[in-house]
Amino acid sequence: CQEQYLALKKLYLTQKRGKLVLPQLPPLYAYLKELRLIAEPVEDVVKYRFVFVEALSPRAHTPSAEYYTTEEAGESLWDIAYRYKTAIEELVRLNPQIPDIDELSEGERVRLC
Repeated sequence: CQEQYLALKKLYLTQKRGKLVLPQLPPLYAYLKELRLIAEPVEDVVKYRFVFVEALSPRAHTPSAEYYTTEEAGESLWDIAYRYKTAIEELVRLNPQIPDIDELSEGERVRLC
């Protein structure tokens, strides 16, 4: 728990935006605006409060092409869906050849529409 909190603290101090994934919501880009301990850490428990602010995707686009080619390994269909404001279900349907929607290879071709 403390390692995870320290990783969040490091992210908070850099003020870099990143992908935030929450249950039942589409992923979004955000940065931490506030992070503070609300109780003294004990054993495997760290209580903290955080506030995040949504930020625009670093590569926000509107679909002007039928295909997108990944620029780096590690991109996901979630990233592309967010960037192109497309439902993830639609991208999955259009790209049955992609076995792992969470981890694409560099140069992988993704159909957008």
